[in-house]
Amino acid sequence: MSASRIARIALVTGASALVACGSSRSDSPGQGVHPVAYADPALHGADAIASLALCQGCHQSTFAGGGPLHTPSCNKCHADAGHPDWQTDCTFCHGDAARAADPGYPLVGSPAITANLAAPPSSLGTNNVVGAHVAHVVTAAMASPVQCSQCHGPSLPTNLDHVDGSVLIGWGNVASAGNVTPSPAGGNVARDQLLTCANYCHGATLAGGTDTSPSWNGPARTCTSCHGLPPPTGRHDVHVSLGMACSYCHFATATEPVGTSNVEVISSSGKALHVNGVKDVVLEPVVQGTWDPTQNGGKGGCASLCHGYGGPSANGTGWNP
Repeated sequence: MSASRIARIALVTGASALVACGSSRSDSPGQGVHPVAYADPALHGADAIASLALCQGCHQSTFAGGGPLHTPSCNKCHADAGHPDWQTDCTFCHGDAARAADPGYPLVGSPAITANLAAPPSSLGTNNVVGAHVAHVVTAAMASPVQCSQCHGPSLPTNLDHVDGSVLIGWGNVASAGNVTPSPAGGNVARDQLLTCANYCHGATLAGGTDTSPSWNGPARTCTSCHGLPPPTGRHDVHVSLGMACSYCHFATATEPVGTSNVEVISSSGKALHVNGVKDVVLEPVVQGTWDPTQNGGKGGCASLCHGYGGPSANGTGWNP
């Protein structure tokens, strides 16, 4: 909100401003100091988000209007526009009520909706608050949709109390897996602050990634954003040099699309096993074996067709030299 507009709105919080208020009336809800066409949600909605307390200064704490300034009711105006529950309806201010509900998300607000509907829609462009929300809850290509609690803490807002110009960061168990301390630090950050995220989800515990602290407004992630391909750990390089695809050892997660060669993607069913806080090793059936992380003094190894069922212990080595 511009400094001049804040000044104009603040002006009417005192009785001495009544004359100025009455001499500059415009359209509803643009009463008093509001400019013409202020009824457009694109105008007063953005101002309300920036400082809802200023609205309450004139329209009362409940937004019912009246009071010494005889202001109109925000509640009635919004109800007339089809939103009688605007103060507890998450998609009144953000999100996309037309998006497919995901039963894997908790119910929030009143009327209750699944929380994935409350994420800002992509149509809002590159605004910092929008960022990668949709990529996390709708179009995640390499993992299951991310629960809101992984980034915003376990208690999601259900009313207007959170409209204070800030965004709550509260990391969950997956973001903190592997003894990672995610950043930015938990707590409230300014809603327009440019952020980068460093956590387990983006490769904080992995090696070889090209961008393990991605910008919230950055480009789409790829495999090599979070880890090398292959990762420069254990004996990945040896296996890849022998022509083995990722799916040989990560069969439940990776797959090679029909008609391609040496191109691996995360399978639809494998998204739940990717970026979940656990290193999942499932050998491809043709390998005919099992992985045992306790072999070789905890260095790990597999008993399989590839190793003559003797496992790496046959030559005294494990996955992690």
